[in-house]
Amino acid sequence: MNNEEFLAYTAGFFDADGCVGVYGKKQPEYLRGRIFGLEIVICQKNWLPMFQKWHERWGGSLTPHPHTGWQWRLACRQAASFLRDILPYLQNKRDQAELAIEFQARKRQRGSTHLTDAEFEWQKAVSVALKEMKQTGGKAPVRWLERTRGQVAELYRQLSLFPSPHSNTLTMEE
Repeated sequence: MNNEEFLAYTAGFFDADGCVGVYGKKQPEYLRGRIFGLEIVICQKNWLPMFQKWHERWGGSLTPHPHTGWQWRLACRQAASFLRDILPYLQNKRDQAELAIEFQARKRQRGSTHLTDAEFEWQKAVSVALKEMKQTGGKAPVRWLERTRGQVAELYRQLSLFPSPHSNTLTMEE
């Protein structure tokens, strides 16, 4: 299997059995008591050799799971790297992957103790949007996509991270 076939196969598997989300984890020592992080998970019973190939390529954790057989999990930058690699081949979870990649690209690396209220609310909104997208078959409800992109545009204008104060367009730098 060449690299393109491998990525297409992986994307198909992820479209069928993968999960992408931005999850809030309780962290009492942080200012708002919660920190948000990107995670992807794939679970299956009989696919250990393929999981091992993914683990070798993208990292993460590969663990036995009592109910699902095996669980492969990636977080934060590793998850975003995986999603960027398979994005051209995704069908069902493309909108989720794009929003997750955007989340990770825009996330400050300093931790939530330093987040502004606007940053924290945007991260929370992305988390909710991804949960809602799972309920709508993977597609982004337009109102959420507009809301979260609008929130992040305003946030980055406030933080002076956009080159122009009139820019409403988010572009992802690789």
